Amino acid sequence: MENTSVRKHHMRLKVRSLNIGLCLFSVLFLLAGCKDEVVALSKPAPSIAVFNNSQEEVTLSQFSKTPVLIDFWSVGCGPCMAMMPELEKLQQQYHGKLVVLGINTDQTDVDLDKYAKKLNVSFPLVQDQLNITKERYNVIGTPTSFLIDSKGTVHAIHEGYLNLNSLQSWIQGVL
Repeated sequence: MENTSVRKHHMRLKVRSLNIGLCLFSVLFLLAGCKDEVVALSKPAPSIAVFNNSQEEVTLSQFSKTPVLIDFWSVGCGPCMAMMPELEKLQQQYHGKLVVLGINTDQTDVDLDKYAKKLNVSFPLVQDQLNITKERYNVIGTPTSFLIDSKGTVHAIHEGYLNLNSLQSWIQGVL
């Protein structure tokens, strides 16, 4: 009986790994034909290649006609963790007028739901496990934030921590 449950558990892990592999392969295949996209102010925002905790792809087009604040973060980054409550306050204050999207850049598998709960954030946390999006956005360190207007144009870029007052001032140009 115990061997059966262990085998079922191993089978589920194998199926999950296969599904993740197929998703990642599909994204790589689709992106291979894309021109190299690089971030630049006043230019269209590069597409993102990120997944949520359910391994579902998340795209900027899902947030069309709404400004998006993308925040690249990592687990071991103190300023990133300190900025999360500020981003949550911003998300709550401008709900429906602004989308906050936290893109994790760690190359290891991160339980995003666990971090959302631990950090008490309601905005989407996604993972850039292959660093495709990190490269397109030329992210060298975390936190790094990008403000994209409702037309999909990069409005502002900031490297480093931003407090709530700075974030509020920063987004005024796109609301």
